Amino acid sequence: MMSLAQSPTLNITKIPKKWVIALIVICILPYLLNVFGVDFSTSKNLSAPIENVSEIDGMFYKLSGAFSHTLLEWSAFCTALFTVILAFVHFGIKKDLTTPIIGMALFFAGCMDAFHTLAADRLIEAVADNRNLIPFTWAICRLFNALIMIAGVGLLLMNRNERSSGSTKFVIGVSVGFGFAAYSIINYCATSELLPQTMFPESIITRPFDVLPLIVFIIAGLFIYPRFYRARPSLFSHAMLVSVIPQIATQLHMSFGSVALFDNHFNIAHFLKIIAYIVPFLGLLLDYVRTYREEEITIKQLKTTQHALVEQTQLLVHKNKELNDFAYIVSHDLKAPLRAIGSLADWIASDYADKFDADGKEQMGLLKGRVVRMHNLIEGILQYSRIGRINEAKQKVDTAKLVPEVVDSIAPPEEISITVVDKLPEITFEKTRIIQVFQNLIGNAVKYMDKDIGVVKVGCKFEEDYWKFHVADNGPGIDEKYHAKVFQIFQTLNPRDEVESTGVGLSVVKKIVETSGGQIWIESEVGAGSTFYFTIPHKGRE
Repeated sequence: MMSLAQSPTLNITKIPKKWVIALIVICILPYLLNVFGVDFSTSKNLSAPIENVSEIDGMFYKLSGAFSHTLLEWSAFCTALFTVILAFVHFGIKKDLTTPIIGMALFFAGCMDAFHTLAADRLIEAVADNRNLIPFTWAICRLFNALIMIAGVGLLLMNRNERSSGSTKFVIGVSVGFGFAAYSIINYCATSELLPQTMFPESIITRPFDVLPLIVFIIAGLFIYPRFYRARPSLFSHAMLVSVIPQIATQLHMSFGSVALFDNHFNIAHFLKIIAYIVPFLGLLLDYVRTYREEEITIKQLKTTQHALVEQTQLLVHKNKELNDFAYIVSHDLKAPLRAIGSLADWIASDYADKFDADGKEQMGLLKGRVVRMHNLIEGILQYSRIGRINEAKQKVDTAKLVPEVVDSIAPPEEISITVVDKLPEITFEKTRIIQVFQNLIGNAVKYMDKDIGVVKVGCKFEEDYWKFHVADNGPGIDEKYHAKVFQIFQTLNPRDEVESTGVGLSVVKKIVETSGGQIWIESEVGAGSTFYFTIPHKGRE
């Protein structure tokens, strides 16, 4: 099964090479068409008389350049608007700060373009003459575009946390800052009566004000955007890097080609600027599509994993049942021959007692002891296998009465005191099982006591979702490295020749507690004693 890391749609962080080549061709194509005589200018002869055509046709003819300019600029603005909308949708899914910050930078750059268009069309009241207003606001918008994108990238490079917990506030703060900068520039351009001359038709550099944005875009493309892509690799950040190509081409046409409003290079530059806006939009769109495909792959793999997990769980349950059944059957069938061996050993020991020497009597005693140990071991296996397989009816059990009865059945020696330190609750439980729990825990505390004066305390605390019982003693304690081992079946920390034990008791307790939905654990200090905790959910009271 393919892992997420091996998925072919993942780890794609670059725009396809053929797309980049196509972009370069688009940027070069207008120049090549110029070489072959194609002219993209509009309103070539604004001073031509219009008496030979109708007045309305003449007005449209003279305004065709303004119409083309408006269409191109509003296309760029709409692309910026769609980009910021998609950026926030992407942010809502991935919580990545990159897309909303850069999206807002593009949007406010688009707002500057919108102002530039509305002012040129006199839909926004501006003081300066159009011959200076249009080229000056263009140059200012281009510089603002370059700088605000660098500012957005710089903020993201300084904020290393891509998914900051305060990301929404950060985005809002940056957006307000970008908006204030855009408004300040718009207000200056709209209220200034005298704007500097920006076009010099007779010079090599026909628009000197456009050289500065050109330099800024080159610096961004060579140094800033590559670093940003390395820091936050994605299709979107790579698209920003690629978008520098049409940005530079745009500025070249304006700086060294355009000599008048709406001329050939003027219109080519406006067209290429739209392409520069479209590239990040396409990168974001590809990133969005990739994210969607990743989600599809993740969901599909989760379903596959879940299905496999269900199958394995069912198989495990089946195997566990078979194992329990096997343990029960084998243990049950072993009891009869074991009883026969025990009876035979008793008969031999009784009838031939006078014929055994001291060594023979010792060996016979060991044999009878091994029979008893084997009987206890088989009984423990039977108890363990019955848990979860054979269930008795649950009933209300008053543990305050039950614990003293268990203590009486254990019959601890006089030097060991067993006390109840809390008010014990009434629970709904299988009575035999809860008796087994207390018998094993209290019995172990008594069995392994190594102090002259032994103390065992039983208590219970009410927690939010469960009862928390504990059995504490001042015995030898258990090293932390054995805390898990003591709950494993057939495990014992003392040699069986020193303390008779099957190693089944605590595993039985653990299985009973966990089958009921509770937990069991131990806290202990070597030499100071141990405390066994176990929980029973409150629903067990119902």
